[in-house]
Amino acid sequence: MTDGQICHQLIDLDRNGGRNREDVIAHMTGDALVQWAWAPGVHPGGEPRAAPGVTQEEFHAATRTWIEAGAPCPDPAAGRPFDPEEAAQIERYLQEASQ
Repeated sequence: MTDGQICHQLIDLDRNGGRNREDVIAHMTGDALVQWAWAPGVHPGGEPRAAPGVTQEEFHAATRTWIEAGAPCPDPAAGRPFDPEEAAQIERYLQEASQ
């Protein structure tokens, strides 16, 4: 999926479990499975799993800022694959802009 497709899916009531934008914030900042990403444990072979490139607090703040900004999304047809590092940079920018 492209970053635009992921973004649009997050705010599409038909594909996100019927969550409105406030519910998306609650899900992204409180759901146990989402929060597990910051304490992912180890692979079956014992190798540690990688956590996201942003802190949990940064992710929560960026999620709120994104929703408060109207949940803008890139064009889903752009075809550009999701880039976690770019997403982290955008989240940091949004967090700084909201301060």
